[in-house]
Amino acid sequence: MACCIFVAFCMNRIIKACEVLDLQLIHIKYNDFDTPYESATLTKNGATSTRTLRVSIDGMTCAACGQTIKNALLKIDGVRRVSVSLPLARATVVFDSDLLPPSRLEDAVRDAGYGAKVGDRSVEENQELLSQSKHLASLKIAFSSAASLSSVIVVIDAAPTWLREDTEPALFVARVLLASWVIFYDSRWIHKGAWARGRMILGMDTLISLSLLLGMFLSFFNISLRGWRQAQTYFSSGCFLATVITTGRYLDLILRRRSTSNFSFLYRLQSETTMAYVRSDETFVPAATLNKGDEIVIEPMSIIPVDCFILEGNTVVDEATMTGESFPPSKTIGSFLMSGTRNISSRIIAVVIAEQHESSLERLIENISGATEERGDASASVDSLVRHFVAGILFLALLGFARSFFIFQGPVLDRFNIAAQRAMVILAASCPCALGLAGPSASMAGLDAAWAHGILLVGGARILESLDRISTCVMDKTGTLTEGLLRVDSCHFEDDVDAILCYQLLFLAEKEIAQSNPAGKAVFQFALQQLKLADAKVGAVAEVEDYCYVPGQGVSCVVRTPDATCHSVFVGSRSFLTRSDILLNTFSHSESMSEINEVLFAMNGRFAGRLFLHDKLRDEAPCVIRGLKAMGLGVTMLTGDTHDQASRISSLLDIPVLSARSLPHEKQAHVQTLQQSGEKIAMIGDGVNDSLAQAAADVGILLSLNRACMTGAADVVIMSPSLEAVPKLFEIARLSVKQARWNTKWAIGYNVVAISLASGIFEQWGVAIDASIAGTLMACSSLTVLGMSLHLRQRLS
Repeated sequence: MACCIFVAFCMNRIIKACEVLDLQLIHIKYNDFDTPYESATLTKNGATSTRTLRVSIDGMTCAACGQTIKNALLKIDGVRRVSVSLPLARATVVFDSDLLPPSRLEDAVRDAGYGAKVGDRSVEENQELLSQSKHLASLKIAFSSAASLSSVIVVIDAAPTWLREDTEPALFVARVLLASWVIFYDSRWIHKGAWARGRMILGMDTLISLSLLLGMFLSFFNISLRGWRQAQTYFSSGCFLATVITTGRYLDLILRRRSTSNFSFLYRLQSETTMAYVRSDETFVPAATLNKGDEIVIEPMSIIPVDCFILEGNTVVDEATMTGESFPPSKTIGSFLMSGTRNISSRIIAVVIAEQHESSLERLIENISGATEERGDASASVDSLVRHFVAGILFLALLGFARSFFIFQGPVLDRFNIAAQRAMVILAASCPCALGLAGPSASMAGLDAAWAHGILLVGGARILESLDRISTCVMDKTGTLTEGLLRVDSCHFEDDVDAILCYQLLFLAEKEIAQSNPAGKAVFQFALQQLKLADAKVGAVAEVEDYCYVPGQGVSCVVRTPDATCHSVFVGSRSFLTRSDILLNTFSHSESMSEINEVLFAMNGRFAGRLFLHDKLRDEAPCVIRGLKAMGLGVTMLTGDTHDQASRISSLLDIPVLSARSLPHEKQAHVQTLQQSGEKIAMIGDGVNDSLAQAAADVGILLSLNRACMTGAADVVIMSPSLEAVPKLFEIARLSVKQARWNTKWAIGYNVVAISLASGIFEQWGVAIDASIAGTLMACSSLTVLGMSLHLRQRLS
């Protein structure tokens, strides 16, 4: 057993190395104004019938645990939908509050063998969850104790006979006490995971717990029959098995913490947005109390606390945390700023456009956390596989016990010991946890790699599989294949209108839609830049009523100025104004050709002017199209723009035009027609007008930095401003799915070999293992799966 001491020493060095290399990567703080996640749906009479809340869970270790919890909750009458997040250890439950109280959800999770608390975790609990510091510290203490005491037991066993003559009774008692401490106290986390409320929970911990308890029972059983001098005991092997498994769990937690380090960084950003300086109050206030329209001062090198637009000043903003782009863009008056980005160069004054709980950073965190929740049937199949696997191992252990008992010859007690040893080894060698981690670990690597490239998979891990099956990409034109950075080249108002008033009305009419529409953003920024600061402030406090946005057409509203004057406003295409009974003046169309887009403007029922916007093809678009085709994907264009504009882009990129002049519902119909022909469709667009087509497609991909678009129908949000993220998305999906399949095959093959060794199939060739070696094989199984997934993450970076 001298090798056991050496292995324990090596494991201790590995843990020390992991601690040194980790360098406290995760330091997480949270917004003090966070509130528990809970929502309600109102019935027609105003009564609350359906509620959505979160249940915080303790004790989850793999996807099978999540599915066990999901199944337990879905069995309750009144629960309509459940999704479970393994990284965040929580369940989101939609249930009928008239049929059951929230406490019933807690009871169901506890009955399944896990800790539960209704509501989100507190600041301290969330910090502990992501850093795993308390759990890691507990496992480190357990490992140090188990390794030290196991080494003492090995030394006692190896002591010369002459040294033990006078002290043998005392040494034996010491061995029993030390082994009992290791098996029952240092390994208590194993037994807690295996037994809940007096019943067995089928999982990895169950097999290890049974193996440890069987070894202790057999030791005491032999002592009671043969006496302490003659009895065969398993104190050394049991203690070493507990040490190996504890070490494996420790390393497993470190690898998991590394895999979610990017996600935890978002929470650290959130902690830096707790306070904001309000210009009117000349003081710092909690960012959670900011209202729309508040003017805030953002100093250089500070995090932008809420979504806003620049009213005064020019600066450079680092958006790498949100978009993955390392080059910071310049921002000027009228530019929109996202919360979570960093102001680099100059002091600016900005106007709040969304409260903090609706900001881009908050929505990004919510979307990423939602993406970690299992929604599909994959986790159900994993749960079924693990349950059948554990049941099968228990059967094999019994079969191995019976086979050994009846094959070997000799006294009954010796045969019983040999048979029990065989059962112990089979239980210790099996690793269902590796099967449960095979898919989720690869998916988390893909999710994390995607976010590092500025890609958010709102639909979660299931979208990776959907992307792997895509055959055709349908792409919007404006803002997708073209830059979407429209600029107003020129503006012409009628002679008898007040230009300042026109700029104010354009500024107000386009303020809302500017967050999700390239043309609206261009008009909004142009109008704001034309106004003097005093005029802009007057416009900012005006009230906008009866606001109506028609996707792909235009906007209409009524503006009530501070002097109580009302103005009806229409901004959009020719057809939009014509349908609104606006009489248009006769003018030439020559300026709207080539790369020029036209926006018309009317106020108080009469035509007031027009603006000309310029756009151009993205520089990277030809390379991206070639890359998608090289992957075997078909590419086509579907746009609401004119046939001339669509033909121009089509000829430059050598892709067919599916349709031009298409309204949102017509885009949806075209996508559905392609699906009926057997195609798997990914719809790529950048605005609200693409949301119907994205909802109908197998995968909806939104190419947008805008907060307003992040709540739409898209399954994927590409926050990076580069179109090159699209082929990278498909590469990540294909490699992640491939890795998940390989992980599963590896886990199955690994278990087959380990169980074959444990069953004694290779003993006739001189290859045999004991419980300690079997436990080492089990620990290495999960670690290799996690290691391969982390290697995938490095390959995708």
